[in-house]
Amino acid sequence: WKILQWATSNDAVLEQNKLYENDPWIAWQPEFYSANGYMITREGMEELLSHSLKQTESGVIYWDIDEPELIVADEVVYYLAGGAYTSTFPWISTSGQDSTLGESHKIFKTDDIKYEAKEEGLKRQENILILSSCTLSDEKEIIEEAKRLETDVENFSRWNSNFRWVVSAMIVDQRLVPIFEEKISSFENLSVEIRSHGGSKFGFVADLIGEIEQFDYVLLKDNDIRLSGFPWNTFMERKGNSIISGALRQSVEEALARNLGKPKHESYEFNEGQMWKYFGVPEYTSLSPIPTMFIEHGFALLEATFAEWFFNQMVDTQFLSQRSDGGVDRMWCGAAKTFSPNSPPCTLVPVVVLHDDIQTLPVNDGFQMLDQLEFTHHNETELLRDWLDEMTEWEHFIGNDSDLKTVLERCRALVYSGERTTGDVSQCASLIVEKKKELPGDIYACGWDALALNIFPDFTYRGLWSKSGRSYTEKDIIVVDLHSPCVPTGDWQSSFAHMAEIFPGKILYVNGESVGNVDDYPEMDPNKRSFQIGPFPDSSQSTQVYLAAMTLFVIEADKWSWIFDPNARQINTGKHQAIAYFVSNCIPYRQNAAKELSNIAMVHHGSRCHVESENTK
Repeated sequence: WKILQWATSNDAVLEQNKLYENDPWIAWQPEFYSANGYMITREGMEELLSHSLKQTESGVIYWDIDEPELIVADEVVYYLAGGAYTSTFPWISTSGQDSTLGESHKIFKTDDIKYEAKEEGLKRQENILILSSCTLSDEKEIIEEAKRLETDVENFSRWNSNFRWVVSAMIVDQRLVPIFEEKISSFENLSVEIRSHGGSKFGFVADLIGEIEQFDYVLLKDNDIRLSGFPWNTFMERKGNSIISGALRQSVEEALARNLGKPKHESYEFNEGQMWKYFGVPEYTSLSPIPTMFIEHGFALLEATFAEWFFNQMVDTQFLSQRSDGGVDRMWCGAAKTFSPNSPPCTLVPVVVLHDDIQTLPVNDGFQMLDQLEFTHHNETELLRDWLDEMTEWEHFIGNDSDLKTVLERCRALVYSGERTTGDVSQCASLIVEKKKELPGDIYACGWDALALNIFPDFTYRGLWSKSGRSYTEKDIIVVDLHSPCVPTGDWQSSFAHMAEIFPGKILYVNGESVGNVDDYPEMDPNKRSFQIGPFPDSSQSTQVYLAAMTLFVIEADKWSWIFDPNARQINTGKHQAIAYFVSNCIPYRQNAAKELSNIAMVHHGSRCHVESENTK
């Protein structure tokens, strides 16, 4: 280590840390806010100053952080020093004085956090086989990999004495092999298979299948997944009796403030650690494991009896020769259900394992092509195809392009039971994994897309509706602006009659005008699958919702929720009155009405339509 953070002010992290099992230090992450107490080594301080303290030729010393867009002290100190770890017990607390830096620097309370002494030197008794792979092309990479291995092996040996670590190393230049062997020669419990050709990380598993029965678990790990600073004891205690277990993954670099909003390495934000902390998801703060049907192969703990059975099912000529890792982790949760129907197949433990994302194994269009070829192979086998189908359904739930907020909203809708709650991701996920809840379909829009997302958060949003190129189902929904035809047929009645004919799902028309009641046009809905919200009275297929209410739905709730809070709502005493006029279609009678109203009170106008009068602005 180079720097130790004594406390963090992130409430979600503090809540989780209370529950840790004999894991006093974890690797620092950018959401571990606060630089108000830390200890730094001389080496760490030299590293920090090398990036920030400069000197001119004339001897003038000045501060200049050379790393771009590091905004806050928290990131500057811990990120630049490197080797940063955070105490899971807050060794310092605040004085109770308000911050002089503004409201965003809130006081964090640690009075209720008590330290429970754990038995020092206690090691876990599970016997674990650890498998990892890497590709090394030069001496620098060899030195870095050896250092990474040394750190991880040393840390793991503190948790557990019973393990064997096997590394499959593809060394591009055979002249580098002696250098690598020398670097790792002193490591205990480590054996290395050196390859001179490419292949998947599972290629050497076949040679070890006969040895798996000696172990309790098999840990599959990418070489750039850090075990140093990972809360292993907590992970093992919280995973329960799951056949396969994984953790939230996160890259320190991607989580820095300068990269917020940028695409992340993880395919599914549901598995990405940063947003769980950002939203303070209850399962994160309570360390509650989440049922899942996907554990990524970069960090997966498999029960050894299952691993032996599963890889025996998989081993064939195609599997042994495949160069891509794709497909295996999309099947093994489905396989775990087959192997032990009464056990949780896969569990996501909401602790974070850091991913350096050095990507020594190649990723390019060629490997994506290999993924597709191997999926074709897997689909040719009925059993493997059934396992893949389990993942396909789960993927529909977490959304290949859905953010975590959308998934949380989807969960709230799925477990809704009469009143809106904060939701329960574990309960929601269990219903889907155990097939006790049918997944909603997809939702499309033709206008009012934000309204569609708010009304149907449990549906998977697929964008604009198109009359071709999609495989629509009866479970799908289209949300349509009644006065903006989606199909050019000459008039809106013909347009929507055509849509109803070719779309098998339900259609929700949004009518913001006082004309065009859907109930008056039965030809638009020959199969009774169309519904309407708008200003017209309630009927069997129409619900009265005024335009103002619909408009509020497409605006973030924190902008208008005060309307329903008597304590926050402003009371007009009659002294101040005003009228707001925001219109984009400037037809004469609207303009004249706004001008007449300006004779009574100040009219505030916006959007495209302006009102010329002394009492407007």
